[in-house]
Amino acid sequence: MKQTRRNTLILTTATLLMAGGLSAFAQETGTDDKSARKDRATRMIERFDTNGDGAVDQFEVDENHAKRFESIDANSDGFLTRAEARDAADQRLAERRATMDERRAERRARYDAMSEEERAALKEKRKRRGKKARRGRGGKGRGFDADRMFDRADQNQDGEVSRAEFDATRKDRIMRADQNADGRVTAEELKAFAKERRKDRRGGSRGRGSRGS
Repeated sequence: MKQTRRNTLILTTATLLMAGGLSAFAQETGTDDKSARKDRATRMIERFDTNGDGAVDQFEVDENHAKRFESIDANSDGFLTRAEARDAADQRLAERRATMDERRAERRARYDAMSEEERAALKEKRKRRGKKARRGRGGKGRGFDADRMFDRADQNQDGEVSRAEFDATRKDRIMRADQNADGRVTAEELKAFAKERRKDRRGGSRGRGSRGS
């Protein structure tokens, strides 16, 4: 049972801190395929949605948080060690790479099925977006530094992360997407929130450039 839970719920220490998860989602939604964009939002909701009502509430976020701790705590002693954090990060990275390989294969299959006209239209669309936009989806910031994240969580520097320290690091960013303040986040709200974050980042970049001119 423990091994099954590890295989299905292993997360990186970066996920332990809930740092950047929603930002990564926002970056991933910047694709050409609008249906894939919706699927990502739905998958994120489904990961938290334990009662199957199609939305995420604070109770489900709390429950997911507790399960994350249990999944990383390999020996169930109530503390996370650096080795456990590294193992979790390694497994999560392997899972992510496998998922990326699957998505590349799917994109290649869709491309192979296109007509010459469709391929030309896609090439022109990518050209208009420009190199800068394509570089924005990925890069050095997409990796995980398990040791750095572990050190940040280990507030008393005793070489272990207690449940209290783990709880102190949590940032329930998904609940920020609750646009109508009903205590529940839907896939549509999450997608809209990610879109606004992308707009804010682009606006901030232009603002910094204008100040320097």
